[in-house]
This record gives sequence, structure tokens and C-alpha cells, in this order.
Amino acid sequence: MRADALAKREAIVLAAKDLIFKENAELSFRLIATEADVGVATVHRHFPSLVDLLVEVIPLALADIQALIDSFDPMWESDPAKAWHTICHTLSGMEATVLNDSFYLTVVESLKVEKVRELLISNLRPLIAGLLNKAVKHGFVAPDLEPLKFHFGLVAASRPLPIQVERIEPGFSAWAVDNFLSGLRSNADTSK
Repeated sequence: MRADALAKREAIVLAAKDLIFKENAELSFRLIATEADVGVATVHRHFPSLVDLLVEVIPLALADIQALIDSFDPMWESDPAKAWHTICHTLSGMEATVLNDSFYLTVVESLKVEKVRELLISNLRPLIAGLLNKAVKHGFVAPDLEPLKFHFGLVAASRPLPIQVERIEPGFSAWAVDNFLSGLRSNADTSK
């Protein structure tokens, strides 16, 4: 691939990754093209479908999540509770953005979604397992908590609610995540 074509491809992938984590971003080829400063036809030439693009984006997004988790390594030694809660709340914010209805529905409605799901789960499981190993060491979760159960529990606790909920009850989303984490800790205490 020519250097300029490779640079455009990389710009497209990075633009898509950034858009996925932007609140309320519509993930369309037109918006991706605008963000990447390329034409829509260029996006389609490199990635015929959104799923083809996501196959490139997901490993980068997961690498960002791993880097976030790793950035708290020193805090696990000095203040493990703060490390655990901060990581989980940060991840829940990312989950809420990724679960934005426009993005989620676009992916779910695709016929090739199974490929994306398999890629995501096969790479997410060891990433979350590493986080849970630290949490087990400090008594925050039970040793038998499966990575995907934790992930889906955090997804459920951070599922985007109508904006009015936060206006009526400010901090509700953080409260829901805190209660999820408290439940995990309670389960860890009873499993001893």
C-alpha cells in the first residue's frame, strides 16, 4: 500500500476510534470521513462496511483500555480501593458512551456483527481477567467472578439512561456503579 494511502487508512481508523468514545457521536462514514479529513469514497475504499472498520478499531480501543488500567498500577499498591473504584467508574463512562443507541444499533443490525462480537470478547476477556486478578487480591470481588459477567454487570449498571434521569437525580449513574461494586464486594466477603 502506498504511503499516502496507508496514512489515510490510519487517519480513518483513529477518527473512528475517537468518535466511538465521543458522547452522542453518530458513527457514520460521512462523519468519519470529515474527522479523518478524507472523502467518503476513501473511507468506503478502505473499509467497505462499518464492521470492516470496527475490526481495525476494536484492538486499538482495547489497547487504550489496557493502558488506562495499567496507568493505575502504582495506585494499587498505595490505595487499592481508590484504584479499583476509579478504574471501574472510568470504564463505566466508556461503556455508557459505547452503548450509545446510535452506535450500538448500527453494530447490532449488521449481518457481520458476529465477527465483531467474537473479536471483542476474545480480546476483552483476558484484559478484564487481569483487572479482576488485582481486585481479587484486595478482596473487592470473589475469585470465581468471570470476566464477562463483570463486564456485562458493569455494562448494565452504566447503561445510558435518558438525560432527564441525571437532571432529576444527579449522580444516579455513579450511584448505580457504586452499588454494583458494593454487591461484588459483598459477594467476595461471603465467598471466603
